[in-house]
Amino acid sequence: MTTPFQPTPAEAPGAPPSIASVTIDASAEPMQAPSANVTAQDEAEFYRRSSATFQLEHNRQNLGVLGRFFGANSAASTNIAGAVVGVSLIGVFVTLFFPGNAELAETRKGLLGLITAALSFIFGAASKK
Repeated sequence: MTTPFQPTPAEAPGAPPSIASVTIDASAEPMQAPSANVTAQDEAEFYRRSSATFQLEHNRQNLGVLGRFFGANSAASTNIAGAVVGVSLIGVFVTLFFPGNAELAETRKGLLGLITAALSFIFGAASKK
């Protein structure tokens, strides 16, 4: 007794022909794609760019929110000092619109001192490089 899942023997009448009796059409064979003309310099350039892209992506993921804003490594301290100068200058200009207030005059002096300190840090850091 045969089950429907068992193939019928090749000798049985009405059985499909075996794979060995099928003719092969040579024109139906896939052609191999022509090889690309890639030089060693092209490959080295690809790996260099790939490495640089990976490094940038890795740094971007490790910076965090403040790192993305201020930068990384040695540039971050200079960028933060520049931001302090910018915010302090805005504060000084705002205090100029309210003359005659003694507290604002003291605040203006403190902001000017902060601007001076931040600028000396920026130019001192630039001279070390």
